Amino acid sequence: MKSGGDIKCRKVFLVRRMELKLSVKKINLVRPEDNPKNKKVEMNIDWNIECEMVDVNFYKYFCLIEIKNFPILFTAEGYVEIIYEKPVNLSDKILKVMFKHILTVMMEILGITKTYSTSLEEISNLDTKMEQKILNSVR
Repeated sequence: MKSGGDIKCRKVFLVRRMELKLSVKKINLVRPEDNPKNKKVEMNIDWNIECEMVDVNFYKYFCLIEIKNFPILFTAEGYVEIIYEKPVNLSDKILKVMFKHILTVMMEILGITKTYSTSLEEISNLDTKMEQKILNSVR
């Protein structure tokens, strides 16, 4: 007599994704006095990230980025948490992901801190628009 049939077994691999939570607590930017105008800037970047383990998969970091031919010095300090089921050592790949994120933060800060010009007329128009928004929100 035949039993209920063949039972086929399959191996199922559960792949857990590693997640990084990177926080920037302190930043420092030293930029040149003047913005380079109509100048193609080649980025000759030196960078270093030092990490100190605070707890399992939780590190305090200090990152230094220096751009030689466009004199910029940028530092960032913060924490990185690696969310994974096992303890993880900081690999070059993780450090590069951290660097890429911190470099993006630096570029955004450079953009918002650049020198710009505006006319007094634009400022008074802006003041009038802001006053109108405030008055409309109170009503």
